[in-house]
Amino acid sequence: MLRTLTALCLLATPMIKAQTVELFQPKDVRLLESPFLESVKIDVDYVLAHDPDRLLAPFLISAGLEPKAEKYGNWESSGLDGHSAGHFLSALSTLSIASNNPEIPKRLDYMLDELARCQEAIGTGYVGGVPNSKGFIAKLEAGEIEVDRFALNGAWVPWYNLHKTYAGLKDAWLVAGSEKAKDILISLADWTVEATSKLTDEQMQKMLYAEHGGMNEIFADLYQKLGDERYLKLAYRFSDKEILDPLLEGEDKLTGFHANTQIPKVIGFQRIALAAHDETMHQASQFFWDTVVNHRSVSIGGNSVREHFHPADDFTSMMESREGPETCNTHNMLRLTTLLFEEEPSSTLTDYYERALYNHILSAQHPETGGLVYFTPMRPDHYRVYSVPENAFWCCVGSGIENPGRYSEFIYAHDDQDLFVNLFIPSSLTWEKQGLRLEQTNSFPETPSTQLSIKQAPAQKLSIKIRRPSWTTEEFSIKLNGKPTKVKIDKDGYAAITRKWKAGDTLNVELPMKLQAEQLPDGSEFYSFRYGPLVLAANDGSDDTPGLFAGSGRMEHIAPGPYRPLDREPMLVGDSIDPENRLKPVDGQPLHFELTGNVKPAPEEPIILEPFNGLHETRYTAYWRLVGEDEYAALQKEVAASEAIRLALAERTIDSIAPGEQQSEVEHDYVGEETRTGALLGKRYRETSQWFEYTLKVNSDQPLELAATFFGGEWSKAATFLIDGQEIGQVEIRNQAPDTFIEESYAIPAELTAGKETLKVRIKTSDNRATPMVFGISLRKQ
Repeated sequence: MLRTLTALCLLATPMIKAQTVELFQPKDVRLLESPFLESVKIDVDYVLAHDPDRLLAPFLISAGLEPKAEKYGNWESSGLDGHSAGHFLSALSTLSIASNNPEIPKRLDYMLDELARCQEAIGTGYVGGVPNSKGFIAKLEAGEIEVDRFALNGAWVPWYNLHKTYAGLKDAWLVAGSEKAKDILISLADWTVEATSKLTDEQMQKMLYAEHGGMNEIFADLYQKLGDERYLKLAYRFSDKEILDPLLEGEDKLTGFHANTQIPKVIGFQRIALAAHDETMHQASQFFWDTVVNHRSVSIGGNSVREHFHPADDFTSMMESREGPETCNTHNMLRLTTLLFEEEPSSTLTDYYERALYNHILSAQHPETGGLVYFTPMRPDHYRVYSVPENAFWCCVGSGIENPGRYSEFIYAHDDQDLFVNLFIPSSLTWEKQGLRLEQTNSFPETPSTQLSIKQAPAQKLSIKIRRPSWTTEEFSIKLNGKPTKVKIDKDGYAAITRKWKAGDTLNVELPMKLQAEQLPDGSEFYSFRYGPLVLAANDGSDDTPGLFAGSGRMEHIAPGPYRPLDREPMLVGDSIDPENRLKPVDGQPLHFELTGNVKPAPEEPIILEPFNGLHETRYTAYWRLVGEDEYAALQKEVAASEAIRLALAERTIDSIAPGEQQSEVEHDYVGEETRTGALLGKRYRETSQWFEYTLKVNSDQPLELAATFFGGEWSKAATFLIDGQEIGQVEIRNQAPDTFIEESYAIPAELTAGKETLKVRIKTSDNRATPMVFGISLRKQ
């Protein structure tokens, strides 16, 4: 039946009008001197610091060829082997246009030559770095689907891994113009068409239970470029109904889901909408964007905690965790934003893009080393960690090296007659079809204005549509050749200047910025301050910031330094958050403000807020708690008690696992049989009808205990806990705490930990009953 539905969706979907707004090609827009161009230069150095033969080693191994160098470590040797090469292909492709470094296109051509050699050696069209790919492929072609959230047929998210290769080849073809990349890509696509051709739609949907990147986007792209109906059909078949169906119904069921697993799927939905003029796919994509941006994001434009969507009505974990918004998520939300804009241009979309670009993406690259950030904690007074070349191969390194080469893609857009000026980034534009060349120059945001200069004018009338940002004051204005011109804002949020342009014409746009306070979407008492598009934050100093630059070890992308107690963090006392009263400009320091008014505990020195994207190698605070004068003492006491428990627990904890969360489980060598993951009350869990196991580190000679968290409302569930094969305790859940989570602890005999660096913790069934849902496991000092 599902196969019939897939065919019908190609024939009977509600139609949207053909795409009329387009982004310019990368060659048409060149960055001029600005922090964005500096970021590109730094990225070039970071990318070239890697050995292409080490990046390619997993592909040669998979093809049965002798690798020319040892493969990299970290994620490149833990099951995601080869995923980084696809990111490097994308980065090299965009940087070949964005930079003038001759080594970039040479490196790209070399990697493509080697991939072509691997593909030819395999002989089926397949090329990839997935470890033991023969086993994965054989089961796939035989219709065998063994699936977990982050595993398929014994491989760690193979389609996710392959999607990076697909995307890199696509960029090498469409951005860098490589015909060789096109040939490799089409052969790989045709292999995928054939390998999945015998799977029913039910089997495809079962397969999509595992993370699979944006495979639907790839095939929609290929259909749009080549017109092959097989690719469009497969794009629909690679669209996950578990996430799609609620979106079509206008339902937010994202809580508990791994965030960056979902965003690429939705990019694919919108790509299908554009390629097939499918209104339902567009509606799903737009609803997802509205939900994430307006109800699940913080002021920097990022979302998720520990990689997962928390409850939209409770941002507590966002304010408490050191694992805040993941950079990959925002990278992909920007990609989704551009696709939605191409269908229906709106300053609302562009405002979000700008906010996320300036505050999250730009800030997630170290301005000197080029190191990339994985998590950006929103917890007050914490900090971030940066990658180091050849050590770290996290997903956020992959998307991070792609970002600078894409800075120019959304500055401008166009339809047949109109030019959209979306972003105020110094750049030059050549619109060959219209015979238009212009330059945009400014020192924005330090100076809140920009100038557009016509260098070559088109022969016919043309509208230049300049975005009026939501963060400007009523004094927003435009001068044409030095004279004020009437500004009328259209329904898209843009001011259109229509005329027959001449070379030498100028448009001067005044963008006076206002201060704004932004509350967390859950309506809780935390606020962030913005000046124009810039989030403002306090520099809290660089004390106690170990691990600023990550090695290649496990979990080194997380800032490991001590938590600062939240009860000692400054709170804004009073009934008003009005930023005009709370913030005072600092003389001689543009974009800097002193936090004034009633602040408790009273600071020893003035609290200065500055643009968040300029803070590096330091602790910071971007969110502030507002509390009434009469409530302060009680709240401070309540927070102090909660923090005392939290910090004491953190001090005792040696290692911990979040079952059902991908990175936590991968980093702890998860294995198991007949297991299931899910979410309850915003928390992920794992359960089993057989067993599952993790490896935890030990670095203490003190007596230890194992603690596990369960939901007390389950009936007749039981489990046995073992350490290195020896039983240490059992648990039975029988509805003893119907509405809450409970924790059980088990003392570990000293002989099981003596002289060891790691322990294997196994949870297995007991009394022929399935285990309860396990929400957390911690190894602690007694």
